[in-house]
Amino acid sequence: MTNIPLVNITKQYKTIKQEIKIAMQHVYETGDFVLGEDVAFFEKEFAKYCDSKYAVGTGSGFDAILLLLRAYNIGRGDEVITVANTFISSVLPILYVGATPVFIDIDPVTKSMDTNLLSKALTSKTRAVLPVHLFGYPVNIDAIRKVISGRKIYIIEDAAQAHGSLYNGKKCGSLGDAAAFSFYPGKNLGAYGEAGAVVSNNEAIIKKVKILRNVGQEKKYYYSMLGYNSRLDSLQAAVLRVKLRHIDKWNSEKRRLAELYTSLLQEEVISPIEEDGYKTNYHVYCIETNRRDALASYLAKKGIATGIHYPIPIHLQECIQNVTYRKHNLHITEDKAKRILSFPIFPELMVKEIQYIVKETKNFLNT
Repeated sequence: MTNIPLVNITKQYKTIKQEIKIAMQHVYETGDFVLGEDVAFFEKEFAKYCDSKYAVGTGSGFDAILLLLRAYNIGRGDEVITVANTFISSVLPILYVGATPVFIDIDPVTKSMDTNLLSKALTSKTRAVLPVHLFGYPVNIDAIRKVISGRKIYIIEDAAQAHGSLYNGKKCGSLGDAAAFSFYPGKNLGAYGEAGAVVSNNEAIIKKVKILRNVGQEKKYYYSMLGYNSRLDSLQAAVLRVKLRHIDKWNSEKRRLAELYTSLLQEEVISPIEEDGYKTNYHVYCIETNRRDALASYLAKKGIATGIHYPIPIHLQECIQNVTYRKHNLHITEDKAKRILSFPIFPELMVKEIQYIVKETKNFLNT
């Protein structure tokens, strides 16, 4: 058995190679490199895919969150409730606008925000809730909306891992007031470099994000806001337009492979599950075991790559120790960080490769 990577972008590229070449060649030939027609087309197509009115391409998923916080005028003195088991790009933008992140614990099964804890975290300073659809598993947005009902608190989805995931039949990204997406290459919908997007039905917010991403320009050389250089690259937009045509098929393949993993692993580890009304894109297939580190080391010797998403919760990171944040009891977050392990999953992964991974996992855990 050859080495099995955690993600294999090159295999995917080979299946769409000609489409990608044609799309990128068009950009080269038109010279339409900055905020070109492919960006405009992709924004319309992605908004439609997310069942939303508008989308704005940005330089990264990090920037998408940052621009949304700015667009909602969230800053010093404000609080944003989120979780600590996420990539740091979910939290840094909160700090960069001068607001205070407030961390609450996660549900032990879904590993997403435990919405039952939300009400205790609310204060008069709460301006937004930023739920993270971790691993593509949707957060219960209805529960959040119920808790914050009657208060001027925004729901900003971190949908960086949730392209195509569904909550009660609705696409992630269309559930809150606005959403931020990342198109980092390893994502289910990935560019060939950094890229992101904001999605919303709020025309005023979208207009502000468009100005902010383009160095604060409302029109050329006229700057109405202190903005950023965070424009989605035309070449990346061209790539994403091609990939968007295939994402539902790829997501279906990942779901099929995830189901195979779960059926074969049985009681060997704690496998991810889907509750009624939730449909994940399986951006990550994350299991739990008390022997996580030893299992990862063993599988590496067998040519099987694994990952940990994420090994150190945000509130325990060195860079956070000298900034202002609030946290509630995060025992589950800290416990899961010691137990979770991500197995290889990508649409081109073969059944025999999964069987090999499961076999070696069982060999180790049964010794």
